[in-house]
Amino acid sequence: LLYRSRVIMRSPMTTGLTALLVGLHALQTAVSAVLGWQSWTEAVGGQRDPLTRIRLGGRYYASVNDGEWWRVVTGSFVHLDLLHLLTNIVALAVLGRLVEPRRGWRVVLLLFGGGAVFGSLVSHLSGVAQADGSSGGAYALFAFVLVTGWRERVESMRYLVALTALFACGLGLDFVLPWVDVASHVGGGLLGAAVGLRARMSSGRSL
Repeated sequence: LLYRSRVIMRSPMTTGLTALLVGLHALQTAVSAVLGWQSWTEAVGGQRDPLTRIRLGGRYYASVNDGEWWRVVTGSFVHLDLLHLLTNIVALAVLGRLVEPRRGWRVVLLLFGGGAVFGSLVSHLSGVAQADGSSGGAYALFAFVLVTGWRERVESMRYLVALTALFACGLGLDFVLPWVDVASHVGGGLLGAAVGLRARMSSGRSL
């Protein structure tokens, strides 16, 4: 309990964002079931169908073009299913707790929130018909960690090479897996890299 409280105190924004994503997903699940958009079984354990995601505020190309630009933001907080949500909150929890103690909560908010929304915007402008989720924010955090790591060279070369390889593999898989929204990941990664290039040099550990 003491360790957990220290982690929360050192990374309040990361913890708060994680809780927000989980809470929103639970609320959306309840709304979907109560309003009859999906059965409770489908809402809790299955995938959300395209129409349900649109009703929950998901990003849909035609709707955004019709003036519903808010979907670029809200779509970042709608996930396809529990696995989709889990992937993003694990990435946020790990990467956010690397960044926040060193760089502060504002940087985590900028990277994750800004990366998710900017990735969603890039995806829309790329013509992707429908895509949701906050993975653009996860890629922004990852790119930031990578860029600041290479800039400051505080970590060992082996560590930086391994981190780079992991990022490259993840991005490579994006181009192979047909259901992945590559544009949002690239958009988030570009934002994270840009912030990393502009960040002040750290006097301690880069991560």
